[in-house]
Order: sequence, then structure tokens, then C-alpha cells
Amino acid sequence: MIFSMKEELMIFLSAILTGIGIPMLYDMIFVCTKRKPCHIFVCHILDAVTVIISCIILFYMTLSVSRGIVRLFEFFGLFVGIVLYKLLLSKLFCAVFNKITDILCTFFKLFFKILLTPIEFMYKIFNKCINGLLYPFLWLMRRIGNAFKRSVRLYHRTRNKT
Repeated sequence: MIFSMKEELMIFLSAILTGIGIPMLYDMIFVCTKRKPCHIFVCHILDAVTVIISCIILFYMTLSVSRGIVRLFEFFGLFVGIVLYKLLLSKLFCAVFNKITDILCTFFKLFFKILLTPIEFMYKIFNKCINGLLYPFLWLMRRIGNAFKRSVRLYHRTRNKT
């Protein structure tokens, strides 16, 4: 199958963009794992997921852009994209993504605080009502329990004396 120069240039540019997108995905996962340190096993699983997603992206790019034909310049384009991203965009992207996750975390903390405040208020009222209703029963059970303990101790004392 013969491709025109324009189609091959589009394939090369899409390989460069894919080469930029894959380390960007890895940096997003890296920022998330550095934000909240996780177990080394979880990091390995996330790395494996990143590799699997990268393979799926590469497979899709190869099928959709170059109709399933793998060429050497596609790998060169991937390499160029990865190097360009690491040299030019990596630090900037990590800083921006870190700020975005800070903003999202703050938003969700506020959202859940607003969402859970009525539930917490209802829980406190319900807890006070239940404690108020159960207090006489609990007081009676404590008194019965203490009386039972005293009678058992008295029984053991009188039994040991004889």
C-alpha cells in the first residue's frame, strides 16, 4: 500500500503527539502517587496499568492513523514526542496538574463538608434522643450488674471461709 507524503507526515505527527501523551499519562499518575504516598505494591500496579493503557493507545493510533501498518518512523516519532515532552513540558505539566488536583481536593472537601453537615446534625440529635431514652434502662442494668457482682463476691468469700 502506497501512502502519499502528506499521509506519512500526518502519521509522523500523530506519533509525536502520542509520544507526548503517554508520558503525560505517566506524570498524572506520578503526581497522584506523590500527593498521597501509597504502598510500593500499589505503585507497581499503577505502573502496569499505565503500560497497558499506553499499549492500547499505541495500538489504536496504529490502527486508526496508519491503517495497521507499523513503520520505523512511527517509533522515531514516538521517541521524539517523549523527548520533547520530558525536556519542554514535563515540569510545567506536573506543576499545573498539581495545582489542579489541589483545587479539586479543596472543592471536594468543601462539597462533602456541606453535604455531610445536615447528616452529622441529624446524627447528633438522634444520638441524644436515643441516649435520653435508653439512660434509665442503662442505669438499671448497671445497678443490677453491680448487685450481681457484689453477690458473687460475697458468695465466694463465705464459701472460702468454711
